[in-house]
Amino acid sequence: MNEYVPKINLRRSLLIVVLVLAIAVLAGRLLKPELFSQMFEAIRNANHLLIGLAIASFACAVAVWTVRWRIALRSVGDGTPEPRFATLFWTIWSAIFLNNVTPFLRTGGDPFGRVYLVRKLGNVKYSTAVAATLGEHVFDPPIVVAFLLVGLFLQFGRGSFRLTMLLLVVGALVVSVMVISPRFILKKMIGVRLIGNIVTRIAGRFVKHANAQRIVEAIELFYSNTFAIVGRRREGLSIGGLTGLMWALDLLRLYIILRALGGDPSIAVLLTASSLSTMMGLLSILPGGLVAVEGSLISVFVLFGIPLDIATAATLIERGISFALSSIVGAGAFFYLGVKISEKKRLSLETE
Repeated sequence: MNEYVPKINLRRSLLIVVLVLAIAVLAGRLLKPELFSQMFEAIRNANHLLIGLAIASFACAVAVWTVRWRIALRSVGDGTPEPRFATLFWTIWSAIFLNNVTPFLRTGGDPFGRVYLVRKLGNVKYSTAVAATLGEHVFDPPIVVAFLLVGLFLQFGRGSFRLTMLLLVVGALVVSVMVISPRFILKKMIGVRLIGNIVTRIAGRFVKHANAQRIVEAIELFYSNTFAIVGRRREGLSIGGLTGLMWALDLLRLYIILRALGGDPSIAVLLTASSLSTMMGLLSILPGGLVAVEGSLISVFVLFGIPLDIATAATLIERGISFALSSIVGAGAFFYLGVKISEKKRLSLETE
């Protein structure tokens, strides 16, 4: 079965950039000039040391993400040498860049781009890389939902017994389903044939003779490899703990940014802003969740009592770190890894 090799459509990318710039210009015309002056004044007077710490916390989160991915790869490994930490670290940065230029579910970096890079640089099998890349995210959804529900409870649920019970019941059900169902589905191989038939039909539109049996076997291998991550207690606890640490660093970054601007954010606003902006970013049709992420962050900040100029400034700094700066570093990492892949191909041809 042919392996997927991601390609970048330059014309499409330029159209996306033009669209983003047009939206930015439109937003600039709609917002009041006084707000811009207040926002930039807040940024100018911000504690730049704390802003540096916020950037450092983002880099730490990437390092933790690398460790989590390495554990996932090790748990489904087939005995091949493990990729170096540096290779995985820069691959993560490259994936962040690809995610930031990909609309909808931001699938440019995960799984395709990241899997392609680690397969080329680390000689990791495609099925192993896909299983590890998808399996390591299994604890992200329940944490995001838990953050949102706890944040809403802390802000609005106190004093309301009905709302408290509703949030507790909904939260317990949703988190339980998200934690238990993947393990059960993977262990019982539920939906393998159905997914195989769907993939075969789709592949048949692009490939003349799509091998249905090989596709089903590949899906079964993916199920078993992914279950090796979520089904083993030791690996599951390690990946779950590192996932929690990553999200804690995300909260810390928001807290530091708001403190740098003179704010004193509550845990409720941090939990709600972090989780809701993540959800909205996944639904956005623009690259990296543009507009949806910014709108949700500003809305939550203002709803929870943060002044509009501080909320806008905090959002600008946060997105400057998590979108602009990460894209610059990620693009550099992507170029660097591309050069390494080309050099590896050249050396391979010379030795033949």
